[in-house]
Amino acid sequence: MKIYISSTFQDLQEYREKAYRQLRSLRHDVISMEDYVAAHQRPLAQCLADVAASDVYVGIFAWRYGFVPAQGNPQKRSITELEYRHALKHKKPCLIFLLKQDTQWSPLFMDSQTGEGKTGKSIKRLRDELSQRHVVSFFGNPDQLASAISAALFPVQFAETPVTAAPPATAAPPPARAARASRAGATATTAPSAAVSSTNERQRLKIGPSIPVAAAKYVSPQRAHRCACSGIGTANGSLFMRPAKLAGCRVTPSPTCAPHTKR
Repeated sequence: MKIYISSTFQDLQEYREKAYRQLRSLRHDVISMEDYVAAHQRPLAQCLADVAASDVYVGIFAWRYGFVPAQGNPQKRSITELEYRHALKHKKPCLIFLLKQDTQWSPLFMDSQTGEGKTGKSIKRLRDELSQRHVVSFFGNPDQLASAISAALFPVQFAETPVTAAPPATAAPPPARAARASRAGATATTAPSAAVSSTNERQRLKIGPSIPVAAAKYVSPQRAHRCACSGIGTANGSLFMRPAKLAGCRVTPSPTCAPHTKR
């Protein structure tokens, strides 16, 4: 991702460098004022153009409001605040980091001590607005800032990563439909294959050539299975009987056995 680092410079130079190195170690493209070279654009115009071209805005604020351009700035805002407003305008993710109030700081870099920025009122107003508008992180040294930036950037980076949706799963057919399809497939089997399969089944059961039960006027599979006659067998889901058993079964038939009562 392309990340823009915004802050005042002199008071936060060491912090900016630490943040820059941390982001570069994470293989991000970092834009900061340290990278600027002579260009035909005014510094403010180039800063705002870089903010618009970035993916994420990182704002670091201590106790200086910063330089206020005289031209093209009717509201008399500092470059640091203008960069932040520009990021909001372009709907950039804004990660805000504020220096802890109890951190020891040089009076030379505090507007309330130097009299700049309306004697510190401008930076206080901006920090208050940032705290109310965003979930901010606080830091007390460069290492804390680098860690806070990495932690805050992770969910943003995750959200920016495109996710490829998995193809929709094909719903399994209902059991009844699957059974019909299976029967249809069995019907479509060629005659030679069915004959070979039937022969193999007969050999496995050690029975002779089959005669369909229908030839013996067979009615009920349940009744046939209850019969003690060993001549009844199955092949490919169809019941059949030996011809010998049909010709003369020596087993005492069951009164309800269809092959014996109706052969």
